[in-house]
Amino acid sequence: QQVRPRPLVGWLGAATPKLGARNLDAFLQGLREHGHEDGKTVDIVYRWAEGDLSRLSTLANELVALNPTAILSAATYGNVVLMQSTATVPIIGALTVDPLKLG
Repeated sequence: QQVRPRPLVGWLGAATPKLGARNLDAFLQGLREHGHEDGKTVDIVYRWAEGDLSRLSTLANELVALNPTAILSAATYGNVVLMQSTATVPIIGALTVDPLKLG
């Protein structure tokens, strides 16, 4: 098991980086407000489906394989795919509609 100098967070985006910029910027601002910065106190890896939802499962599996501290998705379908991909990596489900109903 590799020891990392910083926590690793995965970001699973259903859209493109440009379309997901608002949510990503808000997330990064929240990190900064709590004293964290990508590349300094935390490392963030990104996977973008580029609007092709059929890619989310593959991208989620790629992120899970990195053994991150947590994975974030700002889309309901992305969160569902993450729940199907891992039972051990914490999932941060931003903008999820009715997460209890989704399991």
